[in-house]
Amino acid sequence: MTEEPYGESLPEGSYYKQFAPPAEARRTMAFVRHLLRWVGDFDSALFQINDWALYQPDEMSLIQAIRCSHGENGRLIDLPGHLFEAKERDDLIGMFYLTIMFGWSGYLYIPSTKTIILNWEGDLIDLWSFDAEHFSKFAQIITTFQLSETANKK
Repeated sequence: MTEEPYGESLPEGSYYKQFAPPAEARRTMAFVRHLLRWVGDFDSALFQINDWALYQPDEMSLIQAIRCSHGENGRLIDLPGHLFEAKERDDLIGMFYLTIMFGWSGYLYIPSTKTIILNWEGDLIDLWSFDAEHFSKFAQIITTFQLSETANKK
């Protein structure tokens, strides 16, 4: 998988969309649930939080609580990646949602489905997939949540 693919040329056989997440908190939560259901089954997923420009101590406390519940006591700035196992999908949904709401940025890598998702400061979501059939099913989420696409490449 390409590390931090934003701004890079698309690798051969990849598909890409960029869109704004829903503006309302409840719709955003529902969207994140659907997004991670669309991703499909995974053995593990790596969520690497790489920017928290609008940092607030209460926000960091929530993220750190999730990390601590998985045995990670290191500071996010020192250890920005968090590996989620399949049984921890609900925690991943919660953490991804929180980063959108906090205006943070992070890459979610799901190797088993060859999918990369970037939450960019809660304003934009970038999605890369390397499976045409799987990628085509994402169109239903765009329609369901009436998401505004800003970029689309096949």
